[in-house]
Amino acid sequence: MKNMIVKKGFTLIELLVVIAIIAILIGLLLPAVQKVREAAARSTCQNNLKQMGLAMHNFQSTYGVFPPSRVADQKLTWAVLILPYMEQENLYKQFDVTKQYYQQPTTNGDPRTKEVKSFFCPSYPRTSKISTNGDSSPTFPHTPGACADYNTISGSLERYTNPGTGAWDNWRDGNGANGMSKKSPNGTLMGEFNFNHISDGTSNTFLIGEKHIPVKWFGIGFGGGLGGGDGSIYNGDQEWHFCRVAGPSFPLATGPSDASASATSNHASMFGSYHSGVVQFVFCDASVRALTPGIPTATLALLSQRDDGQVIPQY
Repeated sequence: MKNMIVKKGFTLIELLVVIAIIAILIGLLLPAVQKVREAAARSTCQNNLKQMGLAMHNFQSTYGVFPPSRVADQKLTWAVLILPYMEQENLYKQFDVTKQYYQQPTTNGDPRTKEVKSFFCPSYPRTSKISTNGDSSPTFPHTPGACADYNTISGSLERYTNPGTGAWDNWRDGNGANGMSKKSPNGTLMGEFNFNHISDGTSNTFLIGEKHIPVKWFGIGFGGGLGGGDGSIYNGDQEWHFCRVAGPSFPLATGPSDASASATSNHASMFGSYHSGVVQFVFCDASVRALTPGIPTATLALLSQRDDGQVIPQY
């Protein structure tokens, strides 16, 4: 009788054990993979902020002043003005800085809808980077434009009492007591200021930070009363699209869905991020630092002002 060869295979129980072990290993690996991805995204975000900070420096070196937050109401913003210093000279040439945002030439395509990679943080879960609504005014309908995940600092107050008129003015008009206007005594980033005007020290003053935008507001601007705050970064008509405030009434968002400032304003005035536990800023010395959302708002206010002369506590 010939010897019979018996092939041994897995039993059902052995197969289930193997599957269980693989599932456990995957469960252990996923958090590690996610941490690596977030670390890479955070590093990319830091590089984006660094690049924008250096672009601001180069603009200041060329013109002797920082770029304005916007050229004028309804015109273009700082995000257009720094394009030549971010290897985007060709895109810059497609804009006409003398014209309104709504009246830009489109002979070579619409420059308003052209995205700049460095204006986006990979941690933000965007499905589209072009505004879908709210880039409008009483005169012009919605005019789509590329969004961004970063805004410049406009001081620590959204509104203040104009010492000349006694009336309330908005930071969007560049008249805030520590806003971003040439009319403002304490603002950081405006067209008639340079490094000499940052007496608090460039390492103690915000320049650009990550903006707070809950997912439901992605691509929704502030025009038409929509209140989204995520319209085109090129649109100087809607101030929430290109600058933010940080101070007593405007803490750093604790997370993507935070609405803690809704009583006095809303998410559209705040800084925040999709990173875990930090919000990143580039300071006026072009250094990039990560701040925790729990930082005291009084400290935020000091970091948002360029020449208040006060000592900033450890943070």
